[in-house]
Amino acid sequence: MIQHLTRKVCLFALSLALLLASGQTLSVSAHTHSQLSKLPVQLNAKASLSHDPRGMAYFALRNNGLHAIVTLNGLAPNSVHPAHIHSGTCEQSQEGAILYSLPNITADKHGLAYLDTTISGFSIPTTALALNVHNGPTLGSAMQKVAITCGDIKFSKTRADVTMGPTNDPNEAVSGSATLALKDRVLTVTLALQGLAPGSTHAAHIHSGSCYRSGPVVHAFPVVTASAQGTAQVTASFNNIDTIPAYGWYIHVHDSTDLSTQTGYNPISCGNIVRG
Repeated sequence: MIQHLTRKVCLFALSLALLLASGQTLSVSAHTHSQLSKLPVQLNAKASLSHDPRGMAYFALRNNGLHAIVTLNGLAPNSVHPAHIHSGTCEQSQEGAILYSLPNITADKHGLAYLDTTISGFSIPTTALALNVHNGPTLGSAMQKVAITCGDIKFSKTRADVTMGPTNDPNEAVSGSATLALKDRVLTVTLALQGLAPGSTHAAHIHSGSCYRSGPVVHAFPVVTASAQGTAQVTASFNNIDTIPAYGWYIHVHDSTDLSTQTGYNPISCGNIVRG
């Protein structure tokens, strides 16, 4: 009888100890979860913007003429661009005479373009040469004639590798930076630019994708307006944002606010967003 009662007391004490231990654990766990849920979520990111479009051109002199390959990214989607070899250099304020015409350069839906062609009757001149790609789709207006990217052609024996870069035409040498901060589901972005045409206005967006393969708009900035010195700064806030992706966002600045035409859409500056 006494042994049976002792066993009951021991079992009760053990059960009580387990219950207290379980309750204490639950209390600590709930308290910890409550504290964590109140911690602010903050992420930071940045982007360095440089001229768009960008790419390379490769030339090789062969028996049947000059073999030319041009690869570009950062063009307006599905756009068409006249291209020529001019006399002179990209640094000259006025384009030199057109010496050779290339077939039109055509971009796909992601702004990527590839041209492989042969220019017959070509001989390496003693004067400077430059490859100019124009805004297009024709040369029918001043806006269409704008050189959106240029590269000096410097032959080493029978070859030339050319880096395509900015030009001296308005809005075609724009650079800048952006900072992004996400806190409490509010994304704040500050965009600063230089090299714009004084007083010009521009659309700018955060896109999904990259500067090397364009994608759809994720967020739109207010209109970017250049100062008399060709600089601009705009800050925008976007609500209900859960995160800044580690990669897959970029910022595009366009030649104008009218994106309904190829010339107006023309991307003039781009930067991939990098978290951290």
